[in-house]
Amino acid sequence: DIMAMFFRTQGLVILTAFLWLALSGCATTPLYGKDDFRVAGETLNKGDKAFTIEAIQVPGLGESGATLDKMIPSMARIAEAGGNTVCFDLAGFNADGTALDPAGVETVTTYAVRAKDQRMGVLLRVLGDATDPKFRRNAVKTAAAALKPEGRVVYWIDGPDAPELALIFKKRAPGRVVAAPANGDLD
Repeated sequence: DIMAMFFRTQGLVILTAFLWLALSGCATTPLYGKDDFRVAGETLNKGDKAFTIEAIQVPGLGESGATLDKMIPSMARIAEAGGNTVCFDLAGFNADGTALDPAGVETVTTYAVRAKDQRMGVLLRVLGDATDPKFRRNAVKTAAAALKPEGRVVYWIDGPDAPELALIFKKRAPGRVVAAPANGDLD
C-alpha cells in the first residue's frame, strides 16, 4: 500500500510538472490556428498546405467595411480573374496613428473568415499610402497590437522605412507573416 501510494504521488507530481511546463510555454509561444499563414523554410503555407499569393488589390475595400454586398462581388471578381488573395489597405487609424477604429479590425477579421471559407487568402497593406514617418511608426505599433491574434492574414508593409517597420511589427506581433522589402518573412 505504501509503495502504491508513493507511485501515485510521484505520478501526480510528474503530471503537474508536465502541465505547468506545457501551459507556461503557451504564454510565450504563438499559437497557430489551422488556417493561419506561416513560413516553413522558404515556403509560405496556409494551414498545412503550400500557398502562392496571387493577389488583386481592391482600392477602398477596407474603408467600405465587410458586409456581404461588398465582400462577395469583390472576392468573386478576384477569383474570376485568377486571383486567390484579396488585398486591401487597413482603414480606421486616427490622425496620429496611435489608435485604430475597431471597425477596421472587424473588417480584417471578417475578410479573413470569408477568405478561409472560399479557400482564398488576405493580404493587408498595413500603412496604405501614408507618408509621414511618425504616423507610420505609430500606425505599425497600433496595427500589430490590434491584429496580433489574426494569423489568417499576410501583413504587407511597404515604403522607404519598411525594413525598420517590419521589425517593429514582427516584434509586437510574433508569429505573424510579414511581407516587406527587407526584414519580413516574404520579399
